[in-house]
Amino acid sequence: MTQPSPAPSPRRPWVPWAVAGGAVAVAVVAAVVVVPLLAPASAPSPTPTQTDAVGPSPSATSTPTPTPTATCTVTTPSVAWFDVRELALPADGEFTADRVQRIRGADEFDFLDSTGFLIDDDRFGIITFHESSSVSVLTVAERDGEVLWTREIEGSLAPVSSPALTGAADRIVVSVAVDTDWVMRSLDLATGETLAERPFGEHFAVFAKASRASSAAVAPASADAFYVSDRETLSRVNADTLETEWSASGSDFGVDEFEGGVPFWVTEDVVFVGSHALDAQTGESLGWESAGAVFLAGGATLQTMVMYDHVGPYDLSGLDTATGETCWSREIISMAGTADTLWVLTTDGAVERIDPATGATEETLAQTSADTLHTAGRFLVAYDRDEEDYSAPVTATVFDGSTQVGELTLSSGAELYGSGDQLVVYERGTSTTPASLTAYDLPSTDRVWRAKLEDAYPDAAAGGLLQHRETSDGDVSIIDVYLLHGTGERAR
Repeated sequence: MTQPSPAPSPRRPWVPWAVAGGAVAVAVVAAVVVVPLLAPASAPSPTPTQTDAVGPSPSATSTPTPTPTATCTVTTPSVAWFDVRELALPADGEFTADRVQRIRGADEFDFLDSTGFLIDDDRFGIITFHESSSVSVLTVAERDGEVLWTREIEGSLAPVSSPALTGAADRIVVSVAVDTDWVMRSLDLATGETLAERPFGEHFAVFAKASRASSAAVAPASADAFYVSDRETLSRVNADTLETEWSASGSDFGVDEFEGGVPFWVTEDVVFVGSHALDAQTGESLGWESAGAVFLAGGATLQTMVMYDHVGPYDLSGLDTATGETCWSREIISMAGTADTLWVLTTDGAVERIDPATGATEETLAQTSADTLHTAGRFLVAYDRDEEDYSAPVTATVFDGSTQVGELTLSSGAELYGSGDQLVVYERGTSTTPASLTAYDLPSTDRVWRAKLEDAYPDAAAGGLLQHRETSDGDVSIIDVYLLHGTGERAR
């Protein structure tokens, strides 16, 4: 089974570029928060706008408050936020196990990859690809493990659209690859029946993102179209008909491929080919450029320079997509965010909560030697690593709101999740040690429960763990996919 990558990872020297990977991985996602839309933006200006930082850069010993541009308003989109680090596990560690898929003819020697994807706050999907038969099993299930429907589809599947991923309602759209042939297929969310299908060539989903602030999925609160890319061209696809409404390529704007393709950024009303802004409805150029990667976090539209990875400071800024103006800018080391909150790690080691509309510091949580911030459900985590040995244990300082509630020493590959009031640590297994989940009720660092995992891993789309179990029916070998979960409601 394919396991998710650890949340924190060793950093490499930052690399600014004008292009980046066009294929966007589908994030497994969970708890949903809807951020309201402010007043509609005015008509975009076709005049290119200077996007250099407008505020003073912090020094190595202080963090000055950025000064917003008087005529600039950071765009606040109407989006749904799905937290990829939030699970719904039992507080006592006693899991409920529900079988959600059965793959006949598969055994422990087959390659089976089970991946969850969020559909909405009540339902999730699971795709299991059986490599030896080249068949994918697609299941839609309720949060309590009740299976609504299952379909076997020839080829390898990937989710392209769902209410949670793109904002398009009442259906899911999947990409189906059989050898070199690619098809886009729309399925009725209630029944699994095919609503529309068309050949589309090789394509990958392009979603709105929270970028460096979070692994969360963000989607417009409602939408009638979604975006795909063949790595060179971005296409807007009608959710009902699957017909292409418009396309734009990197070559149209002199943007080259790098690290897998041309970079495309999606917001509610504006999309970007590299840094070039286009009207989302028409695909027409708006005549201005962003300062780099554009993303949504803290209830605001933000931007950073495009980086594959980094060590050292970089600029974070707020963007007005009505004009292309950069409203504020400040230099940071790392950031993390939720649907309505944004934290930064400053150049002098302060963990600060800032106002996404102005970039101004609202609260200083702590002074640390950390180098990375992440969220885990409701918790903010500051990681302090050994810069010379990234395999060494990591110190994780945990905050709940404004309060520091604990400090844990973790292995370098540990993943943190929130589950209600508990912080849960997932440790990957080795050839001699099974994987495990350990839960803490902070501020106590005494574990509340610990579970050893056999062929199971956290999947936030499902709200619990996905597990493969081998069985048989006479001479037919079988792999069953189970959802291990709690009995309470999913945290929001």
